[in-house]
Amino acid sequence: MARAEKGMPARGSIPQQMPRIACYGIAFHILANYRDEIGSDDAFVARADYVNGKCRIEIGGTLCDGKAVEAAAGILPRLIRVPLIPFEAKCVSGEYKAHMGFAELSRKAVEEALSALRSVLVSIALTVNYEYFIVVGWNGGVATGYGRHDRIQLPHIQAVLFVHTHPISICYPSRNDLLSVADFLADGGLAALIASPHCISALRLIRPLIEDDYWALQEAASCVAKAKSAEHYMDCLGMLQKLESIVFELI
Repeated sequence: MARAEKGMPARGSIPQQMPRIACYGIAFHILANYRDEIGSDDAFVARADYVNGKCRIEIGGTLCDGKAVEAAAGILPRLIRVPLIPFEAKCVSGEYKAHMGFAELSRKAVEEALSALRSVLVSIALTVNYEYFIVVGWNGGVATGYGRHDRIQLPHIQAVLFVHTHPISICYPSRNDLLSVADFLADGGLAALIASPHCISALRLIRPLIEDDYWALQEAASCVAKAKSAEHYMDCLGMLQKLESIVFELI
């Protein structure tokens, strides 16, 4: 976990653990693995709760295959090559607590982050003249740190959710942001958020990342780098609306 250093804002209300976000991420990938196992989209997450120190996931569908769910869960530690929160996954039938697909799971992860972090993120963006980041790991832990006035250089890490601030008025992504998000999502991340004094934006998965969208983010980053005007820059960001597995939104 990143340690506060001279000039870094105090952690304040930033929690040290956000296991529910990690749980939503695990549920997302187990659902993806399970659908691949059964060769069908007829499955959903009926439950993704963090209870008594464990992420408890229930998969629903017309005919849930318990062995396929077990296999889908067993694959995860090989795909996410960092420590995970304790979890279990099983089939469920009958009355469902929920009916969540990929978009709903990533939305819940973002909502959980904003519920805990919105006020402190806006405060940091207003008062600190450099970019500050918060990363939620697959073990539910939270890391924080800071970069320069106009960018953050992160090590290549696997995490569920990444948030950073822009100490300027806009929360739209820069070239470096788009390149970082492409790699972050390709490594299994669910969502990346940008907080400025006046707005918060998110790029989040609404289904497992497809290769075309990875390269589309690279193309949008190249476009942003060449933009000569605000209008041209916004045209570049318009490319994000054509993504199939990622949504760009102001929240």
